[in-house]
Amino acid sequence: MKLPAPDRERAHVRLTSKDAMNMTTSVGAVPSPTHSANEFLAHETECRSALKPLLDGLIDMAESVGWSRRTVASTLIFLAAQHVSVSAGPSTSSGT
Repeated sequence: MKLPAPDRERAHVRLTSKDAMNMTTSVGAVPSPTHSANEFLAHETECRSALKPLLDGLIDMAESVGWSRRTVASTLIFLAAQHVSVSAGPSTSSGT
């Protein structure tokens, strides 16, 4: 069976859970921003560039132990939204 081009590029050997756990130590570090938060577009773009390789690695690790890329991506979106909601905290407005 011939895989579409993107899937051929991502073809890999299935790792065991132990192998995947060992990979977590080599995920990498997040570089510090060079643009201030006041430079919104540059700051956001820089953050995306910094996190993309780490996110790609995380998705690859999850896929290597049996999770589908779609499930992992969907779960990451859910967890990110949940994290933002929790970070915002409950409204302090009393309605008066």
